[in-house]
Amino acid sequence: MKKLPKLVLRDDLVTKSGKARIEFLIYFEGKQYRIASGKSIEPKYWQKESEIVDKRSEDATKINAYLVDRLSEYSKYKSRKDALEEKIQLEELKRILKGLPLEEDENEIGKSTFPSISESIEKYIGYRKMKPGSVNNLRITKNVLVEFCIAKYKRELNINQVDYTFLLNFTKYLREDRQIPNSQNTIAKRLKLLKMIIRYSIKVGKKLDNPFLNYTIEHGKHREVALSEKEYTAIKTVTIPASSCKSLKLAKQVFIFCCETGLRYSDAMDLSWSHIDEKMTSFEKLQVKTGQPVFVPISNQAKALMVIYKSQYKDTHNHVFPRIDIQVMNRYLKDLAKLAGIDKNLTSHVARHTFGTRLGASGMVSAFLICELMGHKDVGMSQRYINLSKDDLKNTMKRVWDNNRQSLK
Repeated sequence: MKKLPKLVLRDDLVTKSGKARIEFLIYFEGKQYRIASGKSIEPKYWQKESEIVDKRSEDATKINAYLVDRLSEYSKYKSRKDALEEKIQLEELKRILKGLPLEEDENEIGKSTFPSISESIEKYIGYRKMKPGSVNNLRITKNVLVEFCIAKYKRELNINQVDYTFLLNFTKYLREDRQIPNSQNTIAKRLKLLKMIIRYSIKVGKKLDNPFLNYTIEHGKHREVALSEKEYTAIKTVTIPASSCKSLKLAKQVFIFCCETGLRYSDAMDLSWSHIDEKMTSFEKLQVKTGQPVFVPISNQAKALMVIYKSQYKDTHNHVFPRIDIQVMNRYLKDLAKLAGIDKNLTSHVARHTFGTRLGASGMVSAFLICELMGHKDVGMSQRYINLSKDDLKNTMKRVWDNNRQSLK
């Protein structure tokens, strides 16, 4: 076994955010092991020969200090084992490199070694680098779980007390007992996040049973909302009061742009001028959510919005649109719907469904083309936008039969 592990960057596994994880590479008893450091960086900032993050990265000092600390603890552990003539344990090496304690704090002996549910969620948030929206969802779920525990058990439970019965009672509480009962999809989201926390607790060494092994999370029917042509026109032409803040106007324009291009909110925020051709006729980029490439021709409406921001807005990352938080945008879209007289729950994702629905309703675009324009992995996802009536089917088959008769003459 080498004195110190080698640090490598998994640039073959770049995430949708453009980062690759840093791993420790060790050899133990003739075998090679890779241990995730929990840190990641853009490949352009990794110095392969020096095995450090380039100082050009704003995270360089923090990440390099962490890696050096792990290597130092690794070296101390090995020296201690050698001095005591004790066998080095692979699992202990892994825990050291992951930044986990080798054993429970002696001060906790005799006490519960399991954190509370809310403590487990906060530890997970601290462990992972997440977007603000994801953190917010976890903390809302934490508050709901604590609320349930107080109502049902008069106190908050520890993470090891989450069993099958707990899940049944929690589901019933969300569905029936809350002041405003949750929908089935919201219940499923809360359970999925709790399942994620249970799996994390097990992964970091907490010896508890996973109650989700025998529990099926039920999802409700997904109802997709899209605007009709009349409603979309109302959104485009609605007058925003002069007293309104700039964010309402920005929310409207980003929404319209997404209706014209089929982009998700995350891709609209990620869109930069480097993705767009010189004449502004099309753009090509990797989608933030899936990492799949998407190529989209730019409509005149979308181009007009881009021209406005090209002259009025500039940032260091060359983004097309100014930053707006998704929750802020969704809040203003609800105000926009009221101004336009639209009785639908308007969110940023409605724009993407509106784009697909308009294409499908045109009768001129196949599911395969919609699949390409929207960056779907599977054409089946695009097929839902093709809604042919019985008359459409009859007319289509009549044209096929007429062509066949012509060819036989």
